[in-house]
Amino acid sequence: MIPRVPGLVTLFVPVVLFAASAGAQKADEAAVRAAVNQYLRGHATGSGDEMRKAFLPTAHIEGIRDGRFVSWTVDEYVSRFSGKPAADEAARKRTIDHLDVSGTAAMARATLVHGRTTFVDYFVLLEVDGQWKIANKVYSAAPTSNLQLPPPDPSTTPQTRFRERRDTTAFDGHPQKGGCRGPCPGSGIP
Repeated sequence: MIPRVPGLVTLFVPVVLFAASAGAQKADEAAVRAAVNQYLRGHATGSGDEMRKAFLPTAHIEGIRDGRFVSWTVDEYVSRFSGKPAADEAARKRTIDHLDVSGTAAMARATLVHGRTTFVDYFVLLEVDGQWKIANKVYSAAPTSNLQLPPPDPSTTPQTRFRERRDTTAFDGHPQKGGCRGPCPGSGIP
């Protein structure tokens, strides 16, 4: 006969639910990362078709270009791509800097260093019919040498910020040059 331990079920059920929730969170983060990587693949290949796969059909892309506000539908945005990688593609660097997932909504920040210009893209994503897609994107552009990145999210722990800062995985899963090995100089992150 197995002895009964009062409260064991009370302890066991929350632990199981927490473990299941943590697993679902990791799966959602991976799926959000995959959607942003699809966008980065479109950039790297210059393919509007690849780019379109990352977005909901109702998405808008907005930012300041040449000193003027621009707002494009996803169709207008993908039509700007030539279908070929940029001539300086080998020198470009793209990183996913931050992810935040809550239920069926998420946000992501990515940095794209394109020679003398660095773009910081902010994505709002939604899980629709089991797939994560970019609902909208806004961006800023600055000369690479003058770029002021926003500070790390204070709600994340130093350990989490460190891991996110070090994540310089390219869209194809291969590590990129850059990123920190050990402490990130000047970041205040141990």
